[in-house]
Amino acid sequence: MCHSPIRNKANVITITNSVFGGLAIVATVIRSLEFRKLFGLEDVFVIFGLLFSVGMGILEFFMIDAGYGRDIWTISFSNITLILKYNWIVEMLYVGAITSIKMAFLNLYLNIFPNFGLRNTIYIVMGIVVAFFFAFFFGVCFNCLPVSYIWTSWTGETTGSCLDFNSFGIACAVINIVLDVTVMALPLHEIMKLNLRPMKKLLVMLMFCTGFL
Repeated sequence: MCHSPIRNKANVITITNSVFGGLAIVATVIRSLEFRKLFGLEDVFVIFGLLFSVGMGILEFFMIDAGYGRDIWTISFSNITLILKYNWIVEMLYVGAITSIKMAFLNLYLNIFPNFGLRNTIYIVMGIVVAFFFAFFFGVCFNCLPVSYIWTSWTGETTGSCLDFNSFGIACAVINIVLDVTVMALPLHEIMKLNLRPMKKLLVMLMFCTGFL
C-alpha cells in the first residue's frame, strides 16, 4: 500500500540449506562407510546431529513455501501462524543438533586419549552438556503456556504467558559458546604433549577445531 519494495530472501535460505546440508550428508555417509568396522558412539551422535539438522532444513523449506524470508505484511495470517509453529519445532531440533555434535566429539576424545584425568573431565563435561540439552529443550518446548500461545500470541486474540525469550535465547547462546570452547580446548593439552613437530601439532589442533565448527 505504501509502495515499499517487496523483499524476498528465500533464495539465500534455500541455497544455504541445500549446499551445506548436502555437504553434511556426504561427509557423514563417507565417514560411516570409511569407519564402519570401528563404528562407535561418536558416529551414532554424528548421525543424530545430521538427522536433527536435516529435519531443520526440511521444515525451513516448508516455512519458505509459507512465506518465510519475505516481509510479514506480504504473508497471509494463517501462514504467519504456520511459520511460527514450524519455527518452534526448528528451535527444538537445533538444540538437539548442537548437543549431538558436542557429544560426538566428547565420545571421540574418550576413544583417543587414555589420560585418566582428562577422561574424568570429559565425563563431567558430558554431564553438563546433557543438562544443557534438557534445560534448553524443555525451555523451548514450554516457553509459553499454553504451548499454542507460542504461535498464536502475535494475533492479540489469545491469552497466555511466556518467558522473556530474548533473555532465554541470549543465555542459551552464551552457554552454548562456552561449552563449544570447552569441548574444543579439552584435547589441546594432550596434543601439545605429542612427540610431533610444532607445525604438525598446530595442524592436529586445527583439525579438531575446524571439524567441530
